[in-house]
Amino acid sequence: MKDHKRVYGAYFPETWFSGSVADTIQQIIFELFDNFEAETPKDFYLFAIEHLAQIKWEEGQEHLAPQAEQIALEVFEIYKSDPEFRGDNLKTKPIDPKLKDMKRDQLFNGLPNDDE
Repeated sequence: MKDHKRVYGAYFPETWFSGSVADTIQQIIFELFDNFEAETPKDFYLFAIEHLAQIKWEEGQEHLAPQAEQIALEVFEIYKSDPEFRGDNLKTKPIDPKLKDMKRDQLFNGLPNDDE
């Protein structure tokens, strides 16, 4: 989460493939924290409950709701106790857009990188 916030300005990555339950939960947590920082509510727990209640689970995955809630609360404990985790502290010097695009091209198009 920290790396995506540092590079792209959001916890939720620019591209995300949800191919597993773990990916789905991560996506939910990333979006939750992006929304939390955007809206800055006073009570994270109530905010998380309301946010998670809006999720449309796929059939057979409804049982994941309590796990997503527990994970969100655990991540929030780290978030509030680690000053380097919070959004404003992760906004470092923006990456050069040309470099960002080049790295993305290498990742998705299989172009050679500097290590090869």
